[in-house]
Amino acid sequence: YLGLMQDKALIATSDCDFPGGGIERSLVEIYPGNKTVHLKHIAEVSGLDFGDMLFFDDRLQNVRAAQNLGAAAHQVSPLQGFNRAAFAHGLAAWRSQRLSKQ
Repeated sequence: YLGLMQDKALIATSDCDFPGGGIERSLVEIYPGNKTVHLKHIAEVSGLDFGDMLFFDDRLQNVRAAQNLGAAAHQVSPLQGFNRAAFAHGLAAWRSQRLSKQ
């Protein structure tokens, strides 16, 4: 699962334009409300450990919630949103976190 989460309930449809390009739309989840609940749901249905997850959000409190569960998390700019640069920074943080656990 690739969870792209915002506080507004949005539905990912085929006409949405995600700047990452090759993101499979069926893996995109936008979930309003408590991110801890959402990430626990993703872990349960996917079988993923939190340490295998990469989370993006524009709110620091949501980023901290993901980090407290053990997920790599990156705060995106509320003005720029999720873009290639944010993805690259988040991916670098995820890789660094995984290497530090080896």
